[in-house]
Amino acid sequence: MVNRKSQKDLIVRLFSGLPKAPKALPNFSGKGQFFSSDLIIALVVFTVILAFFYVSSQSLTTQINIFYAKNQLEEVSHTTISPLVLFSGEPYDWEIKSFSDLNRVGLVKEKNVLSVLKVNKFIEYLDNNYTLLREKLALGKYDIKFQIQDFNGSIIKEGGVVNQDFVARISQRRIASYENRQVMVLGVISYAE
Repeated sequence: MVNRKSQKDLIVRLFSGLPKAPKALPNFSGKGQFFSSDLIIALVVFTVILAFFYVSSQSLTTQINIFYAKNQLEEVSHTTISPLVLFSGEPYDWEIKSFSDLNRVGLVKEKNVLSVLKVNKFIEYLDNNYTLLREKLALGKYDIKFQIQDFNGSIIKEGGVVNQDFVARISQRRIASYENRQVMVLGVISYAE
């Protein structure tokens, strides 16, 4: 017969190489806490960062739109006001023809000298055919106000409108001769939404 002690030693040696069983297993059957304070703080920080980037992008988009609108307004004002004091118009004698014959408005009879007849006809069109004249000037959504002033600021001639609800406006000034005196030609282009 085998000695009991040797059997016991044999069993101890066999099981000595095995990993030991944990003393107590964690309780996975209990309810866990899903929202910890760390998770809540992380969500708040993430939301604040997301809101910051959203507001920043909206502000940047607004600034870019204002920049492009201002550039477009400046371009429209330049291409509208400059030809008035640089060219005689098309046809040359448009001021004595009907409105339907007018292709291009110009107010000079010679370089830097405004024609009284053309200025008067232009002011008349601004007062009576404003919408149609805007189409001829290719202004689209923009409004125009035209003035001739002396150098004291007194208005000699005036026509057109500046929309009171304008979002943006730009003025173009040119010096010309009118009725044998130097005057300031002022064109104001405005835009309202």
